[in-house]
Amino acid sequence: MTSASGLPSLIIFGPHTDFPVGESLEELRQELNSVPRLSALSHAVSDLPRFWNSLVDFDTELRQIPGVSYLGQLGEWLRDGGCLPHNQSDAPNHYGLAVTILLQISQYSCFLNHLGKDSHPRVLRSVESGGIQGFCSGFLNAIAIASSETEVDLGSAAAVALRLAVCIGAYVDLDGIYSQKPEKYSCVVIRWKKTSSDGKAEIASMIESFPNVRCYLPLTNFWNSTSD
Repeated sequence: MTSASGLPSLIIFGPHTDFPVGESLEELRQELNSVPRLSALSHAVSDLPRFWNSLVDFDTELRQIPGVSYLGQLGEWLRDGGCLPHNQSDAPNHYGLAVTILLQISQYSCFLNHLGKDSHPRVLRSVESGGIQGFCSGFLNAIAIASSETEVDLGSAAAVALRLAVCIGAYVDLDGIYSQKPEKYSCVVIRWKKTSSDGKAEIASMIESFPNVRCYLPLTNFWNSTSD
């Protein structure tokens, strides 16, 4: 959403989706490599294999995940260009979440270029009502951008978000595709009208009738902030 001044009133970062290809991907790679505000993030990408080894030293169970291979290939792509080594459908989570951080941050940086000088502080002021929101992996980028007072801070905060994304993805992979018994998970959100007094109990009963399902119900006063 943008105001009459061309500045946004709300910024939203979504979950990871299909990776871009061709010119779009190359433009984002060039943004990461050439824009000073993102230098700390680019350095963090090159450093990911070393970071992974430190993570494995902390938790040796992660050794069964080929993190050095995947993250090293990501650094090679950033340096040499071409297509991403893996697409969204076959990438493990620690790789896919890292790519999401890089792509979304570089897209935001391109947006700042379009706005001109000292654009990041102006964006922060313009979104005071709507804020900077993030869903799923986009939440990490939302925090990085919202907590960066200057453009110099942006690259450092994004580098932290990148490492957090790798950590989160690693543990998802450990319980998923690289576990001894790989599991597939699904998350379903269900909403019912607050005028239905029996809706909550009925839905909980229905969900709990299925094996291996966990049901997390919201607090009652959640409805005070929602509409039908």
